[in-house]
Amino acid sequence: MIYLITAILLIFISNAVALLIIAGGDITQYVDIMDICRMLDETAEQCTAVASHAGWVGCLAAVILFVLLILTNRRFPPSVNAMQLQNGAFVAFAPLVMAVVGYELWIELKSPWPIYQYEVYHSEIAGGSAALSLGNFIWPLCLQFANSATTIKWRILFLSLLAPILAESPFRGVILAVAIFGIAAPAIERAVAHIRSYGFEFRQAAIYGSIVLVGLVAMTAELAIQTKNRTTNLEVTGGAFWQLKEKLRQRIAIPLYQAHLALADDIDQQVPSISDEVLTKLRLRNATGINGYLYQMTHPNATYGETTSLYFGEAALRTAAPPLIWCVVAPFILVLLWVALRRYGYASGALIGIAIWRGSLGGIVGIVPALAFQLALLMVLTFVFKAEQSHDR
Repeated sequence: MIYLITAILLIFISNAVALLIIAGGDITQYVDIMDICRMLDETAEQCTAVASHAGWVGCLAAVILFVLLILTNRRFPPSVNAMQLQNGAFVAFAPLVMAVVGYELWIELKSPWPIYQYEVYHSEIAGGSAALSLGNFIWPLCLQFANSATTIKWRILFLSLLAPILAESPFRGVILAVAIFGIAAPAIERAVAHIRSYGFEFRQAAIYGSIVLVGLVAMTAELAIQTKNRTTNLEVTGGAFWQLKEKLRQRIAIPLYQAHLALADDIDQQVPSISDEVLTKLRLRNATGINGYLYQMTHPNATYGETTSLYFGEAALRTAAPPLIWCVVAPFILVLLWVALRRYGYASGALIGIAIWRGSLGGIVGIVPALAFQLALLMVLTFVFKAEQSHDR
């Protein structure tokens, strides 16, 4: 359950920090944010008022979701022992990873990828977007299989499969996710289990605390490096540190304004359908999702790019109910899916937790296709290479 709690905590923290930034800063220096405000024909104060509403909805939804998770976990405890993966699962899964990595290398050798992931998706490189999608499909499975392995040895072997995927992926956010869900969350889980079994020991606490600290440092460094390398048109003066600080502040705050953009009534007549978004994610249709649509509203001449409109933006464009309802219901559907799989012995906490977090960035519809295939592969390998164990994961 630690993975689901981690995802909910990330949703709360990201919204809370964004609220603090826009409450204590001057958003007029953030050109990308002001572009949204001007498009909506609103002053900075008017625009910020609605963006703050989106942030408060996100925080409240996270609190409600956490309470629902705790209550659901108590009401529906695991009825059977969770199944661990035997060694044969690694033998079956590793060739798939190597095939994906080999395909990525082949594509890149034919034509080197651009630096940024959205340029790869929309470049003229044949097979580039498909290769990236396969990489994004694989890495959450590596974390889930590592968590379900029978011994530390096989957990390490599953985690080692992440190395070539991370090396090939231009998604620096993947490093952030691996640091949180692959290092910090498992360390906290094992620390809690150790304390329950043997009591508090300073040596063990120091070991697990160091692991968590490494994950947090890696997360912070990755975010800083990625943000530093991004081009921006901030209207600020100062040295490199000040520029980096303001880039980070704008990057954290802008999803609330992009969620506000989705809420505007005068731009929702041509929203891509759910089938458009799903088929595009499956590479079966050349269309765009709601976040690509929103990006094009403020960048009409752009050929690529997406917003981060949160569950709030998806609620505004896909439902007629108040956004708070969907901001709770959408991730709670995934919580119920985790509970259902757990009752049959399938450990899916890492996959579901990552899906809740990724969905919180741009909506649940975009992550459903990949999650369905990931869970199907997880269930097949777990059923074929299962070994009974008593831990809830």
